[in-house]
Amino acid sequence: MKKSFLFLTFVVITAFSLFSLTSCGSDNDDVVNPITGNHMDNGHEYVDLGLPSGLKWATCNVGAEKPETYGTYFAWGETTVKSGYDWSTYKWGTAFDQLTKYCSKSDYGKDGFTDTKTTLDLADDAARANWGGQWRMPTKADFEELLNNTNSEWVDNYNGTGVAGRRFTATNGNHICLPAAGSRGGTSLDDAGSYGYYWSSSLDSGYPGLAYGLDFDSGGVLPRPLLWTHGSPCAPLRTEGASFPMMQEPPTHSLCALPSQGARWRGFSPAPQRRRIGSNLQRKIKIMASIKDVVQLERDIYFF
Repeated sequence: MKKSFLFLTFVVITAFSLFSLTSCGSDNDDVVNPITGNHMDNGHEYVDLGLPSGLKWATCNVGAEKPETYGTYFAWGETTVKSGYDWSTYKWGTAFDQLTKYCSKSDYGKDGFTDTKTTLDLADDAARANWGGQWRMPTKADFEELLNNTNSEWVDNYNGTGVAGRRFTATNGNHICLPAAGSRGGTSLDDAGSYGYYWSSSLDSGYPGLAYGLDFDSGGVLPRPLLWTHGSPCAPLRTEGASFPMMQEPPTHSLCALPSQGARWRGFSPAPQRRRIGSNLQRKIKIMASIKDVVQLERDIYFF
């Protein structure tokens, strides 16, 4: 009888301890997946890359259960999946010059609309809306910090899964892998397995209707803008305990471009050896960037 009572007491204490550990939001950092050893926030794992900001990156995309799974594709500023990705289904405007939010120039806004927003509100952040907790989408500066403080390499067969993508390895030995999930335009999925584009929460204020993301293939990686209506994955990060501002020093691969026909984006490769970016990113990218008339800009992307 005494042994049974002691065993029951042990079970109750253990259960209470586990409940306390997993139910307190402020203690989410103490929740550890016993299989992988990774810490968790609101049921989703993250890894410490030793970044200057203290930010922690998720091990999976939003909508994915494994690092090698593509996850959900979102248009910029939207938080749910849909069947088609174009202006006819977009939440914040019906055309490039008919924007209703995140518009810094009246010529792009519907009936001259403008606001001062340059970063997504948390209500429009796909990571926060779907994962809750301390999760959010990275900013352009967060992507730059990732590039400046990790070694990036293309992998064709991540952990034997057959999935291609880019692995970012920190000096502490930890890493994340972003699958080459391609992107969605209209109802089609393009370049999955050879190309990746991951949204940031940062608007391209020079061209409302474009937002920054992390663009990569087997030849290189850099942040660049893409049309809001495209469907791309979201790689979340966790903010609790992070220091601000995000960037401790200017990025080593800053970008510049001229708003003219045939403009080329150039940047510095984060890898020690500079090289021209791969074939998938060399393809011509059609971007509507006019004020009242639709002008097609062809921007070929290179590294120095």
